[in-house]
Order: sequence, then structure tokens, then C-alpha cells
Amino acid sequence: MIINCKWIFDGDTLYKDKAIYTKSGEIASLRLLKKFYPEAHTIERDGLCLPAFVNVHTHIELSYLKGKLPRGKGFLPWLKYMIALKKIPVSNKKILNEAISATNTLKKSGVVYIGDTSNTLSCRELIEKNFTGGAIFIEIYGKKHIPTSEQKKHFPLCISPHAIYSTSPELLLKISNIHKKTANPLSIHVAESEEECRFVKKEGKMYDFLKMMGFLKDLPLAKTPVQYLDQLHIIDKNTILVHCVHITDEDINIIENRNASIALCLRSNDYIGGGFPPMEKLIKNNINISIGTDSLASVNDMDFLKETQFIFKKFPFIDPKLIFSWATYGGMKALKINPHFSYPNFIPIESNEPLEEALTESTKIYPLSLILVENHLQNPLP
Repeated sequence: MIINCKWIFDGDTLYKDKAIYTKSGEIASLRLLKKFYPEAHTIERDGLCLPAFVNVHTHIELSYLKGKLPRGKGFLPWLKYMIALKKIPVSNKKILNEAISATNTLKKSGVVYIGDTSNTLSCRELIEKNFTGGAIFIEIYGKKHIPTSEQKKHFPLCISPHAIYSTSPELLLKISNIHKKTANPLSIHVAESEEECRFVKKEGKMYDFLKMMGFLKDLPLAKTPVQYLDQLHIIDKNTILVHCVHITDEDINIIENRNASIALCLRSNDYIGGGFPPMEKLIKNNINISIGTDSLASVNDMDFLKETQFIFKKFPFIDPKLIFSWATYGGMKALKINPHFSYPNFIPIESNEPLEEALTESTKIYPLSLILVENHLQNPLP
């Protein structure tokens, strides 16, 4: 299929009045593409065409917790509420219905690839049916055993630790060994709160709280959460560090030198009240950045475009090209997905600043992935 569009953004460069052959991502004049692909179906649009969105960090199975946790009270109160709420029995029907609703929101906002973190795999089938690919991270914490399950090529099951405060050093090392053998992505919540930074120094309310609950054993000392993981040789090119709100210059150098990825979840950070990552410093370094919505336990909706708009609202100095690059190919790199343009999104745009308009206006996305089956156009766009 060929899309002839006023604006095309390929994840790096913005093109005007060009066409794109979606199967290979080639961008040229319509005349040239029609010459080389005479059998390809062509559609005309006036707005902005850009690659499929990649949501690197979600917890779809937690969608039933929407609105149930405190906003703006800080991480530790939020965590205590989360632990308490997860002990309350909930019907599978309730969990699935809320997960379906969240999934539909993600798809309508242009998400085609996803990295979902799960404790139960209750939404595995839902995710595999509704998204083209990505990864499902089986979250390990406490004394939980490491499960084995059938692997699927487009959605590998990736054993991943929840966080340094909920996964023992011994278990972290076991997970790391599995991770290195499979070369699958590994995702872990890191430096989400100031309390976590105190925790690695064996001090603070989080340390006291978890010690009281009997979670702590043989905890090594470290300056920061990132350096704690680096001491255990956890961080490598396949590691996704989620949040990274409270990180130092030295942490940033470690992440860059290990070629790891960062997953930003800024609306979640805002909801909990934990602050924001040092965006200017991250941009200055050669770190792969991706974007996640996190869960409905810490955001009001799963609209991925709103997540990108929130970044620009809070940090308007960031080039819109960067934000859309993080939302597309940054996520593909983090989840080890081959970059391509097979499932583009279309946004109606009227101005000559299409990327900035998409990040500041109440825009609507038409994901071609919803109406494409095996890359063949089935229905016209709205």
C-alpha cells in the first residue's frame, strides 16, 4: 500500500508532500513509488502519517484498579495501597472487562506494539490477539518462583524483576542469568522514588517498612538504585529501566555505557507525586529513550497520544521530533522489534508545524493497524 500524504514523519525526518510505501518504508514522490510498485493500492491524505506507536511499559491486568489509589501522596503511600488492594479478591470477569477497555483505548490511540508487565498472565491471550508484537514481562518479586511457559516469537515471555526493593539480590542474579541466555528484553522499575534511593543505602521509610515485612536479606550497599543493579551486572543492551526519575550523572553514564534503554512514564510519575526524570541530561546523552503509559493504578487513561502530549506540555523545550521518535523507533529498539512502517498512524493536521500541533492540540489518530489485515487495505479510512 502507498500513502500519499502532506506530511510524513519516519521517526527521524519530517517530509512534506511525499508518499510512503508502507511495506518497506520507502519515501519518495508518488510518481516514483507507483513506477516501482504499480500494483500497490494508493490512498490520499492531507495530514500527518507516522510509524506505529510502541507502548513499552503497561500493566494491563491492573486496569481494574483505576481510581482506587491515592493521587499525589508520594510513592510509599501509593505502594502500601497497592499491596493492600491486590490482596482483595476480584472476579476474573471484572479483571478481563477492564483489561479489554484499556486495550481498546491503547489501540485507538495508535499503539501497535506493546511491552506488558504481568504477574498472572491472565491477559496474555488478550494482548496477543490485539497487538502485532512486543514482549510480555513476567514480573518476579518476593519469594516468587521463576515460571516456565510456552514461547511465542512475536510475543516472547521475558522473566523480569519487579524492582530492587521487592526482588532479592539472589533472585535478581538468577533472573539475570536467564535474561542473558535468552537475549530477550528485561524490564525493571528503577529509581522511581526518593525512598528507593534511600533504600539502597539501608535507610528510610521504605527500608524500614520492607524490613518489618521480612522482605530483606543480604542487601548490598550502593549509592543509587542504578549502581545497585550495575554492581550485580544486571544492566546491558537488552535492559529496559522504567521511570529513572531519581538518577545521577554517574547513573546516566552507566546507562549510556551499557547501551540500556529507559522507559519514560511521566503521567504515572505525576499521578504518584514522585517528580520527573532529568530530561535535559537524558537528551544530551546517547541513551535510547522509549515511552510507556504504565497502568490505570497510576494514570487516568491508557491514551498513548496523551502520554506524548504530556511530555511536551511539561518539557516544551523538547523537539517534537524527539518525542515522536521515542514513541516509535525508541520503543521498537527497546523491545527488539525490527523497525518498519507496515502499520502507520494517521493524524489530521492543518498547520505547517504538524509534529508540534499533534503534541498541543486535541488530535485524533486513525491507526491503519485497525483496518489492515496482513497489510491489505480492507476498509477506507474515516
